[in-house]
Amino acid sequence: MAVSRYEPFTRLVTLRDAIDRMFEEAFGRGGLARVAAPALPIDMFERQDELVVMAAVPGVKPEDVEISVTSDTLTIRATIHTEAEKEEAGKWNWYFRELDYGQFTRTVSLPFPVAADKADARFENGMLYLRLPKSAEALPKRIKVQSAAGQSQQIGVGQQRS
Repeated sequence: MAVSRYEPFTRLVTLRDAIDRMFEEAFGRGGLARVAAPALPIDMFERQDELVVMAAVPGVKPEDVEISVTSDTLTIRATIHTEAEKEEAGKWNWYFRELDYGQFTRTVSLPFPVAADKADARFENGMLYLRLPKSAEALPKRIKVQSAAGQSQQIGVGQQRS
């Protein structure tokens, strides 16, 4: 008869695997991460006179999107409805449920003040495109510079005098 050494951590690893398997069966792949509301992925970049935000919103209808700008914060809310919501829930027998449904929200701080009343948004191929013009206070200003001889010259912000 062979004698094997007792390793107490071997049982802990199998217990951990069992708990991981239990969470995967209960909440799908990704465990608890699927329980939390999914984030809305965005890209944000600046052009000369505007801020552009692109958000991936596949399956969302324009009427199910709410965009708000408060002070220096942008919030995008989108809702994806399931087909089961349109019919009686008892008629459905799910075999897989991996797609995300419900409300998606993304709130970000804006890098500079924007003119929200002049913003425009459009949908194209599952993407939301949002253009937020810079407010007047965020645009570069030209400052007149007087020389010692009394001649004036305009210099833009970021330019050097020649």
